[in-house]
Amino acid sequence: MAIVKLFSKNPKDGVATFDQVRFYEADDNEGTNATLKSTKDIDTSTADTVNPGYTSFIHTTGSTTKYYASAWYNSTTGAQASYSTWVKGGYDRWDTLFMNNLQDTSEAVWDADTRKEFKEAALEALYPDFFLNVKDTSLEIANNTTLQTFTYTVPFGIFKITEVGIGNINKTALVDRDFKLVKADYWKHEGNTLTFESLSGLADGSIIRLVGSKKYSDVGEVPERLDSLALLHMKMNAYLKLADDYPRFLTWAKLQQGSKVSFENLRVHAREFERKFEEGKARLKDNSLATLS
Repeated sequence: MAIVKLFSKNPKDGVATFDQVRFYEADDNEGTNATLKSTKDIDTSTADTVNPGYTSFIHTTGSTTKYYASAWYNSTTGAQASYSTWVKGGYDRWDTLFMNNLQDTSEAVWDADTRKEFKEAALEALYPDFFLNVKDTSLEIANNTTLQTFTYTVPFGIFKITEVGIGNINKTALVDRDFKLVKADYWKHEGNTLTFESLSGLADGSIIRLVGSKKYSDVGEVPERLDSLALLHMKMNAYLKLADDYPRFLTWAKLQQGSKVSFENLRVHAREFERKFEEGKARLKDNSLATLS
């Protein structure tokens, strides 16, 4: 068994047509013997003005020999959309993109650990130009007769907080509404801690709702429009690794089709990938800012 984290891109219309995501497991990339593993409400908190967001599921009894896909689902009508692409357990779409582009689908040159290194470097390189807008509700106020907590550990990856609220913002009945914004001068965010100046009026067990920005930590969190950038960065690191490992290059050279890259030109190509990555990042960032304005 393996822990497999699965992601589904949300519909562009939020929950207007589908309100849930179903996650499936199958025997192969054709979906043979597809079995439903979990149904999740669509997570609209991950959406923003340029990205519909995603819904995730951690499959604690998954398998690296099985394949996984998701499908949007309407819990009222029973309508279900087509499956997403079937992906092998432990892999993600950047694995597939990289292996196909580098002609290494058999993993003869770059194994999972090496690809993980490349993916983590690409995720890091997207920051701070691209990030995830989040509405986190994982923390609760501790304010009772035995424990009054003023300082809370902010979930990993959140590097900026723009708003702090207390209570459940989703309650609809007037008598149940308890959500309130905390004035900016009553809380402070430094590093990975959130500190309240006072707990007065903050009921014990109330949800702390943080609105802010988070670094991408998983490929599934990244919108697909950034995939071409990630591939450029991964290829840059792949070519640099080949330039320092001649036996690995010889293995890859046998797999190359069409115009082949010579060992002597690997670093030249790596610098070109880096240039294209930086130019593409600047262009996409400008487009995103234009969309938001």
